[in-house]
Amino acid sequence: MRSLTKWVSGWFGTRTRRPAAVSPLRSVLALEDRVVPSGTEIMAVGAGRSGGPRVEVFTMTGAKVADFFAYNPAFTGGVRVAVGDVNGDGVDDVITAAGLGGGPHIQVFAGVSDGNGGVASINTTTPIASFMAYDPTFNAGVFVATADLNGDGFDDIITGAGAGGGPHVQVFAAQHDGSVFTSVDTTTPIASFFAYDPGFRGGIHVSAADGLLAVAPGMMGGPHVKVWSTLDAANQFVAINADAPASSFFAFDPTFHGGAYVTFADLNGDGIRELAVSPGEFDPTSGPGPILGPQVKIFTNDGTATAPNFNNAKVQTSFTAGPIGYTGGLPLGAAHVGTRDVLLTGIGRYSLNRTNNTDTLDLDQNNDGQADRPQFQAYAIDAGAVGGVDALTGNLDPAFLGGVWVSV
Repeated sequence: MRSLTKWVSGWFGTRTRRPAAVSPLRSVLALEDRVVPSGTEIMAVGAGRSGGPRVEVFTMTGAKVADFFAYNPAFTGGVRVAVGDVNGDGVDDVITAAGLGGGPHIQVFAGVSDGNGGVASINTTTPIASFMAYDPTFNAGVFVATADLNGDGFDDIITGAGAGGGPHVQVFAAQHDGSVFTSVDTTTPIASFFAYDPGFRGGIHVSAADGLLAVAPGMMGGPHVKVWSTLDAANQFVAINADAPASSFFAFDPTFHGGAYVTFADLNGDGIRELAVSPGEFDPTSGPGPILGPQVKIFTNDGTATAPNFNNAKVQTSFTAGPIGYTGGLPLGAAHVGTRDVLLTGIGRYSLNRTNNTDTLDLDQNNDGQADRPQFQAYAIDAGAVGGVDALTGNLDPAFLGGVWVSV
């Protein structure tokens, strides 16, 4: 019952964690009343940088099934999240990772079945896995994703170092006795490699779908996307060769130095996953370069499932998911609803040019007379057109300016 294609990128939504007195307002609020997609899949969201490690989990009908702090509530680096079935029981689990300033602590919280194939709640008391993905002294946070990369029917955990770390990707396999989950192998990753020059210190964003792994540089990197296939035609695991990705291309202007976010999604329900890419957070202090707003590009697979070919000549559609002047990064995720996936977007940091904690981009996208703050939205995309915008939307409390991550 996989819900979101997963991404490793920090704080909220996909995997993620961490810490100093946090106001209870710093969280995702209940969804607004409006038409929402139907489905039993779940999505997870988490506070971004300057927020506590609060994770909220919703079904795609808008019902909240969990609301908890994945780490010490005093931590203010935010939390990153991912959703997948790690223990192979047919019910989605939630994976968390600390955000900026936190250690590389990964936790997996099991979903509790509602008896109808959906999730009734999340067991937040006893994680089924808890480990350090990198040296425990590393405190730049982690990006996280999950998918079945080795073809055994259990989702694996993919991690990428946060901003300040090198572009180090690791894949930790779920262990089982053939049918029953036992643990996550944290001793011997099935993949551990640097996806870009080891000297790059902007971190790395990750996303995965069954048999597919995508990465993109974090802050101060170019929008250079790489994709690997991890399964052959017989559904057998193929060792990842860091130097030979199946696809490698620049999704935006190569001179842009904010990195990029990536996620896989079958947006038109044809059984073939597209690749969605958005710009990362642009820091004007890092030097001159083009400024990209919150645009999303959808790339089609011009190859096959085992030999994917994504390239910048195969743009299915593109659209803007926020104000043109916003440059704080646009985290991505996807959830399965009905016969296809919907794209999820989050808001990273509303603005890097705030004065006295006021936001220069006081949006009111829901026309309620109040300025919106970091939010998540769902986009239904069909035949190259954007439809169903705001079908599923949630905002953080207006007092919170720290951003929001969505599960991917």
